[in-house]
Amino acid sequence: MNLYQKLSKIIFNVIKNLAIERRPDSRAIGAEIENIIKNNWSEIIRQLGGEKPEFYLDRVRTIYDMSFKYKNQSYGIDIKSVDINRGFTSGGVCAVKNLLDFMVNRKWIFLVCEVGYSTQDKKIKIEYVKVAPFHFIPISNLHIENLGTGQIQFKESLQKLVIKPVKLEKFYKQFSALSLSLYGKVQITAKKRFGAIKDFVASRYKIFRMR
Repeated sequence: MNLYQKLSKIIFNVIKNLAIERRPDSRAIGAEIENIIKNNWSEIIRQLGGEKPEFYLDRVRTIYDMSFKYKNQSYGIDIKSVDINRGFTSGGVCAVKNLLDFMVNRKWIFLVCEVGYSTQDKKIKIEYVKVAPFHFIPISNLHIENLGTGQIQFKESLQKLVIKPVKLEKFYKQFSALSLSLYGKVQITAKKRFGAIKDFVASRYKIFRMR
C-alpha cells in the first residue's frame, strides 16, 4: 500500500462513522466534512507516520487546506466533497500560477482528497475517500478556464479515473501544453478586443463592434 492509498484509508476510517447532519446544499456539507477532517488531522498524520501538521500555513495565498511532512517531503492537501447521488460538478481547483509556484518553486507535492458521500434521509453517509497527487491525475481530466492566470477544473470525479504514477517532468510537459493552448486563445481574443476599442475611439465614439 503506497502513501496515498494509506492516507485514503486512514481518513476514511476516521470519518466514516461520524454523525453528519444533512445540510441545505452541497457546499455546506463539503464545509462540514472538511472541518471534521481538520479537527482530526493531528491523529490522521500520527497514524500515517508523518509530522508537523500545519493547518493554516500561508493560508491567504496557498492552495491547500492542510499540510504535513513525510520522509522530509512537504505535502499540501486539498479536500473536495462529491455527492454521488448527483452529477459531478467541479469547482475551481486552483490557478495555474499558484499550482506551479507551489510545485516548482516551493517543491511541495499537491494532493487532492476526494470524499464521496450519499444522502440518506437526514444523514450523510461517507462512501469513499480517494487521495491522489495532482500530477498523477490524467491530463485529459483537466480543464483550464480563462480566469486570472487560468483556473484549473476537473472534468470527472477522481473515483471514475485510473490513477497511475506520472513523473513530474512528463506532467509539466503536458500541463504546459494545456496552459499554452489557453493562453494562445486568450491572446487572440485580447488582440481583437484591443482593435475593437481602437476602432471605437477612431469613430469618435459613435461606432462600437466587439464579439
